Amino acid sequence: MNHPWESLPAGIRTQADGYVLQDRLMYVVRTAWEASRARASA
Repeated sequence: MNHPWESLPAGIRTQADGYVLQDRLMYVVRTAWEASRARASA
């Protein structure tokens, strides 16, 4: 079983990593949540 983080597209993971480096936790959560919702509805 893959970790949910690994199932996100690479671009989303890169974007989230950038937010983490900027200490913007809520942007990370929002980005990952929106991406996972988009994948689930596809």
